[in-house]
Amino acid sequence: MQFVDADSIPKTGNALLDAHHRALAGAINTLYEVWKNWEDGAAVEHNLDGLLRDVEVHFTAEEIITRGANYQDWRKHETLHDALRDRMRTVAETAVEPDGRPKAPIEAFNFFDELIFEHEFLEDQDFWESFRRHALEPGRLKLVSWDSRLHSGEEETDTLHAGLIDLLNATHLAICEHQPIEVIAECGAAFRHALESHFVQEEDWSRLGDSPLLRQVRVGLGLVIADLEEALASLTANGDPRSLDRTLVNHARFWVLDHITYQHNTL
Repeated sequence: MQFVDADSIPKTGNALLDAHHRALAGAINTLYEVWKNWEDGAAVEHNLDGLLRDVEVHFTAEEIITRGANYQDWRKHETLHDALRDRMRTVAETAVEPDGRPKAPIEAFNFFDELIFEHEFLEDQDFWESFRRHALEPGRLKLVSWDSRLHSGEEETDTLHAGLIDLLNATHLAICEHQPIEVIAECGAAFRHALESHFVQEEDWSRLGDSPLLRQVRVGLGLVIADLEEALASLTANGDPRSLDRTLVNHARFWVLDHITYQHNTL
């Protein structure tokens, strides 16, 4: 029995977040089966910890992507995420008795059902329009165009940011023009390297301490780099650039926009 029907999940307009929703549904179903066929608390705790990590990854990516898509009510949405994080931690802390016996009631899974259907489907609909506005028109070769809202007023920083955008667009263009796989891989690797090295050039991390935003930036950067590395490995292995382009379109471009318009100015 599936506790959550992954096939009933509507699409948001962003393929990465849609994949996260399907993965979360799968993780909840796995946890439900382990809980239903309880043998020991360790298995439930292991799967619950995995679900908590998946939710945190999803929330972090969603917050960065929606800001990058210029969703105006992102602060309100992050507040909803914080409340859900607190509730999930409470569920996790009370799932198993000290002696390993089950304690998590079926109400805990009703909460997970609420997480998927009420939050991810209903509350998340508020930002679907932002993704529709960013939908790529057929033949569009630039994922991001440099314009006045991206200017920081610092010439050196603007040069670095424009360079990130150029590499992002060049990789997408190479895919659209069906360039040789070696050329696409070279462009993608250069963009991936630029993302990581950009912070060495731009930020003095020790000066910034350990604020919640900085932690989000670090986690978010790690997520987009991991996605790029996985897509580049797939490109090398099977010669198919579609996974790389999905990463550029659904994740990397929004991360770059969020970094330039919000992260850089706030940090």
